[in-house]
Amino acid sequence: PRWWSSRHATIPSHIVAEHGWWVRRRVILPIAHVQSVERIEGPIGRLTGTRRLKIGIAAPGGAGRLELRFLPAREADRIAKLLLGEAERIDFLDSLRG
Repeated sequence: PRWWSSRHATIPSHIVAEHGWWVRRRVILPIAHVQSVERIEGPIGRLTGTRRLKIGIAAPGGAGRLELRFLPAREADRIAKLLLGEAERIDFLDSLRG
């Protein structure tokens, strides 16, 4: 049986991540709250073609973090570009209003 589960989906304004062993945790994160994206590729990731994304978010009470693990390298790059591109676009629009 598959005890560990990890899945994610991106929709135009949110990223949805679900992971866990026996108990699954689902996080729905507005892309507008993304402050940083860190791509991590360790030695095993290089061999298997996987990466990890650490997504820094603005959250009530302080900054938070969402981590996506075991992503195929192309998928990790796609998500990082989507999140950073959207965050940059929102920041630019906010600066025009200010």
